[in-house]
Amino acid sequence: MSLPVYTTAPDRRLGQVLGDVLASSFSFGTVTLKAATGSPVDLVAGTVLGFRLFGAPTIAAEVGNTGNGAAGAVTLAVHAMAGGYTLRCVSAAANGGTFAVFAPAGGRLADLTVGQPYNGHFAVTIADGSADFIVGDSFTVTVPDGDGKAVPLDLDATDGTAVAAAILAENSQVPVGADQFATAVTGFAHVKPGGLIWPAGITDGQKAYALRRLADRFITPRQEA
Repeated sequence: MSLPVYTTAPDRRLGQVLGDVLASSFSFGTVTLKAATGSPVDLVAGTVLGFRLFGAPTIAAEVGNTGNGAAGAVTLAVHAMAGGYTLRCVSAAANGGTFAVFAPAGGRLADLTVGQPYNGHFAVTIADGSADFIVGDSFTVTVPDGDGKAVPLDLDATDGTAVAAAILAENSQVPVGADQFATAVTGFAHVKPGGLIWPAGITDGQKAYALRRLADRFITPRQEA
């Protein structure tokens, strides 16, 4: 995945970003910036970061299923979590059927209908086959852990980096083919909204959502005088 391109002045200082820290020993942490591709990438203090929480998801039919409908590709949504999702047929039907979907922690999510696109923690379509599914047939969606590396917030990503999680605290150049360690604001801090660096084209609604996700980590905006 390529790092998104950001345009800003090269001489930003941390003072333009931070209001104050609430607990200095907990406000900063070291993050690993994912290696650049193509050419080095210069990032500045204030860049909003996301973490690569997930690897590529897979879906597999349980050996011994009666139904032979195939599952399409799986893509993740912002509420995805690592682990195994269980999809179990709970209602059989000619040329169809309904699967209950269970999260890795065991909670039941919205049901999946055979032949229709499913959108929840992930998106997938299970097609009808020549043999109908019966109650008890199942699939497993596996979402592996990601490598935890940080990149600038990427609103189109499905690996976790579409969710704001930290703020770069120092100017950093990310080389090609090599990860770069950097200091980031990771919690318990007030930040100046005007000092944050966002992806090009971000909407006000997307900014508001990102700020809520930062607030989950006790990184909150402080209005500037």
